Formats: sequence, C-alpha cells, structure tokens
Amino acid sequence: MRIHGGEKRDMALDFSVSVNPFGMPAACRRAIADSIQECLRYPETECAALKEKLSKINGGAGIILGSGASELIYAICHYMSRRYKEYTALTIAPTFMEYEYAIKASGGWVRVCSAQENRDFDVTEEICAYVDTDVKVVFICNPNNPTGQLIDRSIIESLAEKCAVADTVLVVDECFLRFSEEYAGYSMTSCLDKYPGVIVLDDFAKFYGMPGLRLGYGLCRDGELLDAIRLQIQPWNITAPAMEAGIKALEDPAFERETVRLISRERKDLIAGLKECGYRIVGEPAANFIMFAGPEGLRGKLNERGIDLRDCSDMMKYHDTRDRYYRTAVDTHEKNERLIRALKEIG
Repeated sequence: MRIHGGEKRDMALDFSVSVNPFGMPAACRRAIADSIQECLRYPETECAALKEKLSKINGGAGIILGSGASELIYAICHYMSRRYKEYTALTIAPTFMEYEYAIKASGGWVRVCSAQENRDFDVTEEICAYVDTDVKVVFICNPNNPTGQLIDRSIIESLAEKCAVADTVLVVDECFLRFSEEYAGYSMTSCLDKYPGVIVLDDFAKFYGMPGLRLGYGLCRDGELLDAIRLQIQPWNITAPAMEAGIKALEDPAFERETVRLISRERKDLIAGLKECGYRIVGEPAANFIMFAGPEGLRGKLNERGIDLRDCSDMMKYHDTRDRYYRTAVDTHEKNERLIRALKEIG
C-alpha cells in the first residue's frame, strides 16, 4: 500500500506534509478567484505565459509542465518504456517512493543504491558506480526526502558526467531545494547547458503552498527529449487557476525571502526541541522537514492527541534497521511548540 502524508484529514495539526507554513501567497489566491470564469473553457494547451516566465528565470531552459512534479516522473518513466524494450532505472534509498512506483508502473526494473545508516544516509559519489549502459534513467532528490540533507553539487555533476557517457537521463528533483538558504550553490539549473541530458524537476506545491492545484515543471536543454516526454502527457493537464497562480507566485520574490528566513529559524528551534525529547536527528536537515529516530508507535500516540507526522517505514524497506524513523514538517513556531509539548508528554 502506498503511504503519503496528508491522508488523515481529521488531525488538528498535520506535520506529515511539508508545505510552506505561510500557505499560498495572497496574489495567487486573488489570481485563482479571478480565473474562475476561465474554467468555463478548456485550459490553454501551451500555457505560454507561464513557460516564458519560467524559462526567463532559468536562463532560457526548455520547459515541460505537469500536473504536479509527480506527473512528470510518471511521464519520464513511460517514455523510457516506449523507447526501450526493457529498461532499468536507478534510485537511492531511502528516498521519495514515487520514483519506484512510477518505474514499476511503466514496466521498468529498479536498481537501488542504499545510503548507509551509520553515515546518516548521506548520498556520496558511490552512486556513480551504479550507473552503466543498462540504466536508462536515474532519479535523485536534492535535498533528499526524507532525510532533508543536501547532496553536494559536485557529486551530482560527477553523476551527470557518468550518465552522459552511458547515454542515461539524469532527473534531479529539486522540489524542496528552495527552502534552503543555499539554493544557488546546490541547484543544477545553472548547469543545464553543460549537461543536456539532465532534467531538473520543481513544483509549486510545497514552496508556494498550493499542493491542491497540481502544478510542476521540468527544465532541460534537450528539446527533443522534452518533446518525447510531453507525448506521454494528456492535453489540458494544467488548469487555468493553476497557471494564473503559478505566474503570480513567480512575481513575488519577497515571499521567497520571508519563507527561507522562517524555515531557517524554525528548523533550528525544532531540531533543538526534538533533541531535548531524546530523539536522534538524521544528519543536517536543510529543507522544511526533519527526519529523526523515535520509538515504535510514536505516530499512533501523536494521532491520539490530534497530531500527525510521516512514518518513514516504507522508505526504509531496503535497510535492516532496529530504529523507527519519522519525518516531521517544519511549521510555524506556535505549531512546532505544540508538537514538542506533545512529544514531551508522551515521554
């Protein structure tokens, strides 16, 4: 059974999903309301205005839009299954499970590079050794989910070079990277000219607080590759409200700065609070979520108090570990304090 955050809608506090504590920017809300009349017509198939803005921000890169980044993950995998009679895809573990689901849904084989628990699941250059000509696509998440740890760009560039030699597509999922103060130094968007076989994924769900609108995008310099992937996606996949909200989100740099400041401050406080409760933090989280080791049954006890967080057991299936791992979102100071109080009560 697939496990996702946000499934327990009756919780008073939901730390199982990692979405901007500020919610959606006000200008996006107004854009959605103003676009309601457009819902009487079919959506634009090209979404030219949104693509133009995204391309300009990202140095003229080619753009592919999806109903969330997840649609693009599935489209990439289905493209691989159509291009090759059989294909193998590489992922790391632990990581976002939707990569594996998409690979298997398209008939692909999954090859896994398991990060070592005694190194806090840090992703190293070891992953490059897993790439050969049998591997047609690699999925890597930066910062990784659920650990929240950044993967040094030099490692991803080494991986991109190995993929280029093997004629392998490298997909770098940066959907949580904007929450980090170090975005510019870690994003692969500035390296796309150098590595045309790299696709960078991002979305508006987490950072701009609009997961229900479903809007994601991919950046790549290989136009033929993007065209081939686009053929796997149904037309009219981006609604008018989503497109208009996306355009307005990109026009609000102040929202971006305020969000990064908030997450940086509250992440430090929440880590300190979790440590006070006796929990071991995994590595050095840089996103808007934190992975920690806790006792069996912790989620259930929190649920009894109207609080939910993410149980990472599905992501840990490739590891033989005695510890139980959880992921909590970084929220507002008040909500984070309520979580820590509840954890202290549980003991």
